[in-house]
Formats: sequence, structure tokens, C-alpha cells
Amino acid sequence: MSLINSAHIQAIEQRLTRQVMGRYHIDLKMLIFDATNFDTFIDSRTLSELAQRGHPKSKRKDLRILGLALLVSTDYHIPLLSHLYPGNQNDAAMFSSLTEALISRCKQLALECEDITLVFNGGNTSRDNIEALQASPYHFITSVTVTHHVDLLSVALSKRMLCTDNESCGIEAIILASRAQYHVDRAFRQMKNPHWVSFFPAFHWMDQKLRVHAFYCVLGLLLSSVL
Repeated sequence: MSLINSAHIQAIEQRLTRQVMGRYHIDLKMLIFDATNFDTFIDSRTLSELAQRGHPKSKRKDLRILGLALLVSTDYHIPLLSHLYPGNQNDAAMFSSLTEALISRCKQLALECEDITLVFNGGNTSRDNIEALQASPYHFITSVTVTHHVDLLSVALSKRMLCTDNESCGIEAIILASRAQYHVDRAFRQMKNPHWVSFFPAFHWMDQKLRVHAFYCVLGLLLSSVL
């Protein structure tokens, strides 16, 4: 376990992704991206870049947390990319740091599917992130807050709007794509299930071992999804 570093994890994940695509013929036209966090019981005095105090989904503000982002397919929420990050990093900043990796993974997946649309929620949306995706050959569907667009405040809208760069995508398809985010939510629920593919407990406190722990949990999710 001590011999595996981030580069190894990335290389293994890329090879596994190729194998899974080749064997199971996954539908790659729409990929779902989201993030969550997991509690740890790492002592506050223990040095760690990953385990930080943030906004825990569990509401346990007394605990340090780890952030985990996943890119999954709409076919059985198969994980195609994972990223462990500091628990105090906000979604937009995390997405920005991962944009290049996301585009690179989409490029790998594009060998099997030419038309890929990346779906992610509004928490990951920022001007820089949108511009980076627009510069890529891949489409996106996301949401924006109406209050960020003063010219639309007088229009009877909900608090959030869905938007895309794909002009050929109809309204119904955009709405269905946005609702497809339940696929990654289901993956996270499974990883938080104490009886099946659980992230808990993580008996580690060093960042390197936490990364390996997160990776073999994602591998467990992958096996659970394809079997």
C-alpha cells in the first residue's frame, strides 16, 4: 500500500477504464460529475492536506472531512474518474483544478463515443470552468443561479436555470440530463452504506494512504456496478 502513489492510481484507473469500456460497451454519450465528502476521525493535531474542516454532508462539524469527486456513466453509475481532494476546498475550485483531467478522460472515452456531454451541478459552475469546457470538443449541461443574471430577475423563473452549449439539444433532453445526476448520487449513497462498498472506516491518517483507500473503495464501487 505504501508503494502506490497518485501517478500509479491515475495510470491504473485509465487502464481499467479502457478495459471496462471494451468489455461492457458502456453508453458514454452522457457522463455525470459530482462530489461529496466523508467524515474522518483524524486527530486535529495530525498534519494532513486532505483531511480538513469544511461543510460535512453528515453535519458533523467536529470532524475533519475528505472530498471525493466522481465521473460516472448513466449505465449502472460506473466510475470512470475519481479524485480525492481537501475537505475545505469548494466545488468550483475543485472542478477548476480537475478540468484538465476531465477533458483528458473525455478524450480517452471519445475513442468509443464521438459525442460526449458532461453533466454537473451549479456548485461547480464558474466563468473560468465554463470557458475551459467551451474550448474543448465536448458539450456540457449545468445550472446557474438566476441572481447571477440581473437581467433575468424580472422574469418568472425558478431559483436555478439549466444551460448548455449544445444547440441541438432539446428542452426535454436538457431536463432529463439534469435529472440524471441521480446516478452519481446513487454511487455516493452506496459508498456511504456501512454494509456494502463502504468508504468507512478509513484506518489511515497519512495522505498517501488515504488516496489509496479512496481508490480501492472506488474499485469496489466499479466491481459492484459491473457484476
